Amino acid sequence: MLDQARGAFATQQEAASRDALLSRLTTREAQVLERIVAGRLNKQIADDLGISIKTVEAHRANIMEKLNANTVADLLKIALGANTQAKAG
Repeated sequence: MLDQARGAFATQQEAASRDALLSRLTTREAQVLERIVAGRLNKQIADDLGISIKTVEAHRANIMEKLNANTVADLLKIALGANTQAKAG
């Protein structure tokens, strides 16, 4: 029972940490991240949002820095982990 409580607490702490990271993003960065997670290419994201590819690249770099992610896989873990927690809770 204690192990189960510790596991639940750790899961809650991870979700809070993800939420804190994601809250650092601007609205536009969140829109770009949503499209990255959806598998869209920079050109497609630029077309979706009516911005230049260079701007998408700048937002992507800011997102990586703010979320302390080194790879797109890291971004996916953070973003999808947060979505999974929201659906589970």
